[in-house]
Amino acid sequence: MVRPLELDPDSLKAVPTTPPAPGTQPKPPEPADAPAFDLIATVKGSGGFSAVIRTEESNPRVVEVGDTVADGYRVVRLDEDCAVLSDGRNTIIAKRPRR
Repeated sequence: MVRPLELDPDSLKAVPTTPPAPGTQPKPPEPADAPAFDLIATVKGSGGFSAVIRTEESNPRVVEVGDTVADGYRVVRLDEDCAVLSDGRNTIIAKRPRR
């Protein structure tokens, strides 16, 4: 048999804390510069979407979900308007330019 948990309201009082002094908190690591991806076009075929993507350091190339593009970024999703790329920690969404 399971009994409901009984709590004493006095035991739930918040413990006051003081904020750390300025300059004592460790700074988070600065994010590495993420590559820029240009989504030039998308095409829907029988196997899903393919896309033409260009990075600042490469010529345009055709990619599909699962392909690695640059700096460890892998294509994780494609649809008619965007490509989602991730390196496992950071995610970039490249959108097609509006006409």
